[in-house]
Amino acid sequence: MKTFSPVYIPVGVPTFHLESAQAQFDASVALLKGIDERFTVPDKMLLNLDDLRAYLDTLCPDLIVFQNLTFANAAYMSEVLRRFDCPMLLWTLREPVIDGGRLRLNSLTGAYSAANALRAFDDRSFEYLFGAPNEERSKETIEAVVKAAAVKKEMRSLKMSAVGHTPQGFGFGRAMDVEMLKTFGATLLSIEARELIDTAKGYTDGTVTTCEVVNCVKAVDATGNLLGYVVTMKSKAGYGGDIEFSMGVTKDGILNGYSITEINETPGLGMKATEDKFKDQFKGIKATTLEVSKTASNDESTVQAISGATITSKAMTYAIDAGLLYVSSLLQGGAA
Repeated sequence: MKTFSPVYIPVGVPTFHLESAQAQFDASVALLKGIDERFTVPDKMLLNLDDLRAYLDTLCPDLIVFQNLTFANAAYMSEVLRRFDCPMLLWTLREPVIDGGRLRLNSLTGAYSAANALRAFDDRSFEYLFGAPNEERSKETIEAVVKAAAVKKEMRSLKMSAVGHTPQGFGFGRAMDVEMLKTFGATLLSIEARELIDTAKGYTDGTVTTCEVVNCVKAVDATGNLLGYVVTMKSKAGYGGDIEFSMGVTKDGILNGYSITEINETPGLGMKATEDKFKDQFKGIKATTLEVSKTASNDESTVQAISGATITSKAMTYAIDAGLLYVSSLLQGGAA
C-alpha cells in the first residue's frame, strides 16, 4: 500500500503582480508542509499549462489542494480533472492589498472558473477555503481536509463482514453497500452463519498461521522524542521452518521496511522473500488486514505471492500485519 499522498497545485498567470503571488506561494508551502510533511509541492509557481502538465505527470495524489495564486481560466482545473479523481480542496486567496488600484492577484475570479469546471466536468464535489496562509482558519480547514482524505484512503482497503443475508425481497440494504463502495471504496463481504461455523470447524493447528513478537525497541531522537519502533517478529509458518525478521515502523504506524535475520526457505523460491521485489510491496503500509494473492492486484491490501512460494509469502505477510497491529496498539496507548 502506498503512503498517503497529498499534493499542492498552485496556478496562475504571469500578468498579475508576481511578487505578491510568490509571497503567497512561499507561505502556502510552509503551511502545508507544517501540516503534513508528505505534501508534494512544485519548486515554482505554475504559471502556464506546460509547467502544470509537467508537474501533473509526476503525481499520484490522494488529495489535491488546488490554489489560484492569481486569476487563471478553467483550462488549468480541466487539465487536473482529466487526470485525477480524488478529494479536492479549492483554495482562494485574499487580496494582499486593497488600494483602489488594479487587483494584484484576482484569485477569487480564478476560483469561480475552477469551481465551474468542477461542476461542469462531472458535478464533482469539493471543499472550499477562502483565506490567506497566515490565517488560523486556513490552517484548521486544511488540517481537517487532510485528515478526512487520509481516512478515506485507508477505507479503500477496508473489508466489512456481514454474517447472514436479508430474506428474499428485503435486499434494499444493498443500496447502502453500493454507496459505501462509491464513497469510501469499502467492500462488504457476506457469509451465512452456518458457512462461517463450518469453516471455523475445519481449521486445524496446522492451517492457522502463527507468529509472535520477539522484541520491540523504541526509536527516539536526541531529545527523547519518539521516532518509531523496531519490532522483531517470528513466523512459525514458514515452509522451511521459523522465519525471524525486524521491521521498522514510524510513529505514524507506517512500515519503513523489514530485514530478515533467520530464514531457511527453498533457494530460488521462498528465499525471494529477502528480495526487493517482494519486500517493496510492504513499504508505506499501515495496520490493515492483508491478503495474499497469486496474481497482481490493484487492491492496496493485497500482496502478490512469490511464484511457487505461497506458504512463505503468507507467513511473511501475516507476520508483518501482526507486527503493524502490535505497534498500532502501542501508539494508541497500549503497554510496551
